[in-house]
Amino acid sequence: MREIYSDAKRDCSILRLIESGAQVSDEELISALLDGVCAVIDSCHTAKILLDKYGTLSNICNAPYRELVQTEGVGEKGAALLKICGAAVTNILCEGNTDNKRRIYTYDELVDYLRPHFLNQKVEKLYLLTLNSRYRILGLSLIAQGDRDSLTFDKKLVIDRALKSGASSVVLAHNHMSSVLPSAQDVIITNDLAQLLDSVSIRLHDHIIFCENKSKSMRRSGYIKDDKSPLFC
Repeated sequence: MREIYSDAKRDCSILRLIESGAQVSDEELISALLDGVCAVIDSCHTAKILLDKYGTLSNICNAPYRELVQTEGVGEKGAALLKICGAAVTNILCEGNTDNKRRIYTYDELVDYLRPHFLNQKVEKLYLLTLNSRYRILGLSLIAQGDRDSLTFDKKLVIDRALKSGASSVVLAHNHMSSVLPSAQDVIITNDLAQLLDSVSIRLHDHIIFCENKSKSMRRSGYIKDDKSPLFC
């Protein structure tokens, strides 16, 4: 058996660290989150169990709810809090990425702009980023959401969204669960879209695939078969 307790002094100490801008470890954050929520055991011990099992705070928040519930010391309330915190972080990261006056200068900026929309996702999603002639962002829209292994969408929807936004160019982005390599179908559909967009004088700059912390440019990797070179260095 383990002692049941809630250490208010520890909570205050962690809050002071956060307020001061000091870095707080994943173990301290998890322990603070679970303190007072789970009326069972030492939250420090539970934090260590979670980190041993999942490795990082991001992986913990992205773990299946039922798995978290079954972990010693977590329970339904603790699991719900961890999942909510993960969703909150994703929303916070996305908040700064909706400014339609922002201009994209480099490939790294493009990836940094898009990446937050794929964090902690358990299904595939496809986004369309529309840009004007000066590469300022006109909008980012979710085109389709699938399951863990695939998604389907109407290519006409991409063309329609691009035209309605007044875009001069666009970037496609979607995520995979296990690899950043495009599938054969990804390559075919992307090249079809490049031709369709070109027919209405809109350029497909790139199609970027995300998987966890990795990304791959289909344009840079030679999967887009046209005579256009990458614009973003």
